[in-house]
Amino acid sequence: MGDIIVFGGDGYIGWPLSLELANSFPNKEILIVDNFLTRRNSAKVGGKSLSPICSMEERLAAFREVTGQTNLSFRELDCANSDQVMALFAEFKPEVVYHLAHQRTAPYSMLGVKEAVETITNNEAGFLNVIWGMKEHAPDCHLVKLGSFGAYAKPGLDIPEGNAKISLNGKESAVPVPFPRASDDFYHITKINDGNFAGLACRKWNLKISDVMQSTVFGAATERTLQDDRLCTRFDYDEIFGTVVNRFVTQAIAGVPMTVYGSGTQTSGIMVLEDCIEILKSLAYNPGAAGQHRIVNNCPGKYSINELAEVVQSEAEVLGLQASVCRDKYNPRFEDGTAYDYAVETKYIDSVLTPTELNSAVAQGLGFLLQFKCEIDIPSIEPTHTW
Repeated sequence: MGDIIVFGGDGYIGWPLSLELANSFPNKEILIVDNFLTRRNSAKVGGKSLSPICSMEERLAAFREVTGQTNLSFRELDCANSDQVMALFAEFKPEVVYHLAHQRTAPYSMLGVKEAVETITNNEAGFLNVIWGMKEHAPDCHLVKLGSFGAYAKPGLDIPEGNAKISLNGKESAVPVPFPRASDDFYHITKINDGNFAGLACRKWNLKISDVMQSTVFGAATERTLQDDRLCTRFDYDEIFGTVVNRFVTQAIAGVPMTVYGSGTQTSGIMVLEDCIEILKSLAYNPGAAGQHRIVNNCPGKYSINELAEVVQSEAEVLGLQASVCRDKYNPRFEDGTAYDYAVETKYIDSVLTPTELNSAVAQGLGFLLQFKCEIDIPSIEPTHTW
């Protein structure tokens, strides 16, 4: 029996989330489902996790030894395979499903036609299979879907948490409508489409879906992953899979300039890994109403890329590291540096989370990752692909 299924539970967020769920709900069976796509694609582009990650078998054995619990299990399965997903839902009829099983990086989706098609197929077919599985076999299940804050359009308007009435030419929409979405890469287009699929599934099938608009996550560990070396989550830092602060932290440790894309004045929502896990866990048995496509803006703070580099530089220097910043040399995404003034509505996370302070989280990550300094592959960080 799988009370909670975590699709994508081998990943950077998925693995620590699975650990947290198993620890927090010891009377619930947590089933991890994954096909190891990220492991394969990371190796394909010459990337690797800086923190060593064990096989799933070793991870589960470590979990059992550390906690004495047996409520975490694994099944290898491809979300894009309709027959496999439908059979899984028919067998388990879960109470809660987390969907994180996506090709998760924008740069990878822009490498070439094969990577773009792979991204669209994995992400969109995979999500459609999950909601059809719910419709047919677990209609009362709560789906927590990991969306992306990067799927929002950037018109300089405040971003609501959910639908909003739109005004144009003196007229206001009769009903609230989704906030505009737009993308400059194929990965984020899949996130836009997922939101449309989720809305339809709620309206027409009465499903319960919480759509987490996730800002960029950084960090190397959580309280659970620090319990045993075999419980480490992956930490990507290369140009394709590494997120901005994780790349900066790695470059600071390696003693090479932090590569700020363009002028660095553009802004990004940012969130600590531990806080991201806390919000996702809190949603498990806290669904919206049946038929509600609930939006959660998982974005406790936004910073310019320059500000993020300066925080990493400051905390690195406390540890005696020589950290410098390189601006305007690289701009693989052709970012123009425009920074609009806007606010983000975050009612849900404001009610359940006191965000971790940015500097302390960066300092913790630097301290943890210093032990792997000799493993850093510096050439893999600098961008070689443009969009």
